[in-house]
Amino acid sequence: MRLRVTAERGEAAYHSAFNTIATIPGSVWPDEWVLVGAHRDAWGPGAVDNVSGTASVIEAARAFAAAARQGHRPRRTIVFATWDAEEWGIIGSTEWVEANADQLGAHAIAYVNQDSPVSGSRFGASAAPEIRGLVREATRVVRDPGSGRFVYDVWLEAQREEDEGASMAEPTLGTMGGGSDHLPFYLHLGIPVAGYGFGGPSGVYHSMYDTADWMQRFGDPGYEYHATTSRLTAVIVARLANADLIPYGHEALAAAFRANLTDVAGELMASSGVEGIAGALQAAHEALDDYQEAASRFEAGRAAWLAAAGPSNRLAAQANGLQRDAIAALLRSPGEGGGWSRNLYVQDDPDNGYAPVLLPGVRLALRAGDLGLAGRELRLLADHFHRAADALQRALAVLPEQSR
Repeated sequence: MRLRVTAERGEAAYHSAFNTIATIPGSVWPDEWVLVGAHRDAWGPGAVDNVSGTASVIEAARAFAAAARQGHRPRRTIVFATWDAEEWGIIGSTEWVEANADQLGAHAIAYVNQDSPVSGSRFGASAAPEIRGLVREATRVVRDPGSGRFVYDVWLEAQREEDEGASMAEPTLGTMGGGSDHLPFYLHLGIPVAGYGFGGPSGVYHSMYDTADWMQRFGDPGYEYHATTSRLTAVIVARLANADLIPYGHEALAAAFRANLTDVAGELMASSGVEGIAGALQAAHEALDDYQEAASRFEAGRAAWLAAAGPSNRLAAQANGLQRDAIAALLRSPGEGGGWSRNLYVQDDPDNGYAPVLLPGVRLALRAGDLGLAGRELRLLADHFHRAADALQRALAVLPEQSR
């Protein structure tokens, strides 16, 4: 058997890329957007990567469209997307995000990504710290088709077994770095993101064996985990789209910053010349204290408000705008360095495009051996922690006095 290979050169190597975008306008807060997407292109047949992701998004869209036809529109606008040219460098989603950056920065509250979500039966998830709780809660109401139990319980049990009987209180989620369409939303604009699915020892990644036959025989016979993934997507998007107050976990985000700042401090203590930036490290810790306290007070007030009569639509919109401001406060401003990736919590690793680097400004400065830059990055973090704390304090002030 012979294989003939041809190469496209010059103008013939250029091809058009097409994204598809569908929108259901919100009935109450149309200026607040929840986005969900998956890439359509593939290296081979693409049953796992990424027909399974595209199917999840399309089936969720079908469910929301059916509800809307019956008069049950989401309270926030939902944007459904399928992206082209992901495999060629995340081109389709990045170009769209850059072209719509101002609108997304003003309106988007979260982006849910579906990339290769089904290749087996073992659940896993990654998300921005501020929406990890939302993902966990969704898994508490969707059942695992293999056992009939809730996905949450199966997930937690599997992690405990993997950790040799550790009594973890809840399942852990990974951190999203690079490698898929969440990247421009999260790293460039700071929009919280989540991705999840059911995996297994597939071995067909980016190969000619990633076929419907493989999926039907090995990956997901009966397509039951495809259906489960779509249900999870619908639940997560529905909760984001309909909650009175956006369910951001500000305390969880502050705690994630705390854990990584503690790690960075340990790395700094092992460096010679650290005395010169001790003040910057102290300033970052103190500002983080303020941010963490503001996050705790806001979440307590939010819970009290929701447990009472609940917010009016007008006050909810004010509080939600300030919640978004608190998230956006943890982005680099123009002129503060850092390049295209502006998220102060995470960026993709320059040495490994898939892996995340946490507190990237400080860690990459340490990797380069530049303590002066590390000190400047610590002071930058302190400034932005104060900005986030201020936004949450103003959000708390919107709440009725008895909720504060």
